[in-house]
Amino acid sequence: MKFTESQFAQLVELMQARETRRHQRKDKRRAGRTEIRVSVKISRKNPPNPPVWETVELRDLSPRGLRLVTNQEISAGSSFLISLPTGRGGNEPLLCRVVHCEMLGNRSYTVGGEFIGQVQEQPKLDESAEQLRIQRTILD
Repeated sequence: MKFTESQFAQLVELMQARETRRHQRKDKRRAGRTEIRVSVKISRKNPPNPPVWETVELRDLSPRGLRLVTNQEISAGSSFLISLPTGRGGNEPLLCRVVHCEMLGNRSYTVGGEFIGQVQEQPKLDESAEQLRIQRTILD
């Protein structure tokens, strides 16, 4: 089943609302998981390097983290960016730390990640202003 960005955003909101009720039960997890199978994009290159996005399968999601399947190993303790759809129609990259990575039998890996922050996009320089600044520096 494929989710639209709007449906995905609604799912995350429902999970967060359900989380408060879950704490009334005994559970060893710090946050309840919701199983989901949807394609998302991740990048192993972190800022300031420009991201190189690859498609992976998201398997479950919680307010604290996620589990995904990828065709390459990602070392525990390393970080990656994940682009999740938002209710505002865009994608906001989130920074995740790899908690565990285990090989599956079919040459793929299951990766458990914890959300550790949100990446703010860097403002882009106006190219004409930058060119003018360089010209003045050279000619003056």
